Amino acid sequence: MAYAAGVDVGSTQTKAAIINENRELVGIALIDTGSNVVAAAENVFEKALKESGIANEEVEYVIGTGYGRYRVTFGNDQVTEISCHGRGAVHMFPNTRTVVDMGGQDTKAIKVGETGGWKGNGPPDCSGSDSYSSESTDSEGPWRMKQKRKTERLTIPSKTGV
Repeated sequence: MAYAAGVDVGSTQTKAAIINENRELVGIALIDTGSNVVAAAENVFEKALKESGIANEEVEYVIGTGYGRYRVTFGNDQVTEISCHGRGAVHMFPNTRTVVDMGGQDTKAIKVGETGGWKGNGPPDCSGSDSYSSESTDSEGPWRMKQKRKTERLTIPSKTGV
């Protein structure tokens, strides 16, 4: 059986998930990041391996994500958390078109298409902890957001993944 893993090194928490070739979740872990992001990435990955019962050598591909993605030194590649959130949300909830990421340092609202890719123009500019309005179009690409105070009410559906 083939396995792949993702390690998300955030500013406050570091997470790992391992899936098998059938895209079934076989191991997860969550720890505080602390001051050593390299150690956090290694420790959370080891913890997820232990939970899954598989050996490190069985994991064929590892993606690093989050603000510390370049510190996942044992990983094969790095992907922004914006891309990971979009694809993951659409995989789990196919009708998802907006993802809100409330992290330890910032909050991001991400508009996604049918495959979980960004919807909009320009480079990603989705940080801050306030209300936002978008200047998006229907083309694929990052969702550029401008900070703007909103006075209108936001309705959040009862099926919200946080």
